Amino acid sequence: MARLGEARVSLPGGCAIGARPVNLHIKALQDLGAEVDLKDGYVEAKPGGSRGDHLFRYRDGYGNGNIMMAACLAEGKTTLKNAAREPEVVNLAEVLNAMGRESPARGRMRYGSRGTRLEPAEATVIPDRIEAGTYMIAAGMTGGDVRVLGCNPAHLDALTVKLKDAGMKVTDIDGGMRVQGGRKIRSVDIKTLPYPGFSHGIFKLR
Repeated sequence: MARLGEARVSLPGGCAIGARPVNLHIKALQDLGAEVDLKDGYVEAKPGGSRGDHLFRYRDGYGNGNIMMAACLAEGKTTLKNAAREPEVVNLAEVLNAMGRESPARGRMRYGSRGTRLEPAEATVIPDRIEAGTYMIAAGMTGGDVRVLGCNPAHLDALTVKLKDAGMKVTDIDGGMRVQGGRKIRSVDIKTLPYPGFSHGIFKLR
């Protein structure tokens, strides 16, 4: 929609853990002035004339990233409140900054239009914390000794705390983390929350 002036995308299906609602995306686009219609299983959207604030009722990383990119080519200034703080969202904000947009990712984001295009830029994609977490959990499942290299330990604090509570040993090493499974794994209570809480994405993996 931002690049071509209109968009027509089919509604997503479900998955093993349930439906994939897109209401947060649609509401945010409408708040930013877009005209959005649902027709025959498709979402059709066109840019509108007004811009302004959008308050995320729930911190949604993918919804946040989607609206961040949509706002980049909009006229005027857009403010996103209660924005997600996932490392991936912050990384995207850094990329948009490098491409010429103002997007500080610290709970409230503002976007100022500086023309009609983004400039090319070099960017580094951060390590996938969900994949790293899978290998960390594997050490506990097998009683093994796993070195997870290339991850960012700061992005895995919530998981690390729970693994230690379960009886595993987790230590920072050069370039990543070392996870050692204990002889007996203790049960722990886990509640998923938006970052920096425990990610629900861990439970999607099999």
